[in-house]
Amino acid sequence: MDEYVELRTEGVSEEELLQVYDSAHILVHPVFLPPPQYYGWGLVVFEAMAAGLPVVLCSTTGATEVLTDGKNALFAEPDDVESFALGVKRLITDPEYYGRIAQNGQNFVKDSISWDRYTESMMELFKE
Repeated sequence: MDEYVELRTEGVSEEELLQVYDSAHILVHPVFLPPPQYYGWGLVVFEAMAAGLPVVLCSTTGATEVLTDGKNALFAEPDDVESFALGVKRLITDPEYYGRIAQNGQNFVKDSISWDRYTESMMELFKE
């Protein structure tokens, strides 16, 4: 995998992060922890979507609570490499589908969970 993947555990600046998203084509998020731990939302999923990347993620990740498989993201089964590969293959071989998933994901983040939307929701709660 070293020939295809560069592991960067020290973090990157915000500018570098934007460059990484800009140079990417798809985010694959195969994180899976079995019950009772499960895995939270994973901010990276929504950052990638905001940057216009289609996302293939584990169907048991918390982010799937608000996303829709085949509409704004693609879900794959935990511990099933084939289901992740099929999602990626569909995005690669069908440019129209790729564009639709990417655009719907970006719109979802903008309309539903942007920092502006979060702030508005919190202010509404405080007013109540």
